[in-house]
Amino acid sequence: EVERGQVPVHQGGIQRRAPSPLLSRGLLGMNADDIGAFLEITVSSIDRDLDVPLREPKGTLLFVTGGLDWTLHRDETFLAAAQLGLQYGHFGGVTDTDDGIALMIGFVGGIQVADGCWVTLTPQASIADAGDNIFFLHLGLQISF
Repeated sequence: EVERGQVPVHQGGIQRRAPSPLLSRGLLGMNADDIGAFLEITVSSIDRDLDVPLREPKGTLLFVTGGLDWTLHRDETFLAAAQLGLQYGHFGGVTDTDDGIALMIGFVGGIQVADGCWVTLTPQASIADAGDNIFFLHLGLQISF
């Protein structure tokens, strides 16, 4: 259940992915480096507008996520990948929030707009203890080197 005012006002972030030939080709026998490791940092803010007054209703949010992804499909036009990782969330001291670690699952869908350049849409869900969940929807630009 999402309470009024708990939706982040804005967010920005950066992600780095490294393909893993050891996992993809060596361990799993794939023909391409479809398994990779990623590290993602997301910064956002929150301003809780609840019916009861809070000691600290505003704060800066920081999420650091690391995990593995699996490229399900990639050709000259489309990209699809699944993500699984752990996410640490820091809630900037906002009243009634707890910093901690959550399981993160996600999906990356992308369309190539230039050689090595993709516009991506990435829905992610972070599942923490006691049924607390956070949902992200990243619109991004992925550049391959």
